[in-house]
Amino acid sequence: MLDEEPFCRWCIQKGTVTVASRSVICGHVLGLAEGGSNDRANLCGECEPCSIEKTAAEAARAQGRVAPVARRRRTIGSDGWPIDD
Repeated sequence: MLDEEPFCRWCIQKGTVTVASRSVICGHVLGLAEGGSNDRANLCGECEPCSIEKTAAEAARAQGRVAPVARRRRTIGSDGWPIDD
């Protein structure tokens, strides 16, 4: 599956690209717990951060609560302080 879709589908939708060499895994478009299947049409490439975020959102929906908002990572300069982007 990753040969066919070596990039994180969710990063692409956000306008960035995460290549397979940077820990892209095979994930489900619609989670199994939400009625998804293991058919190829329901599988996609996911990077680890997107997979974690998506899993948290699915768990929140299952529990009837709002998913936590993903925080943007800050770039840290060589002096150890955050750099404003």
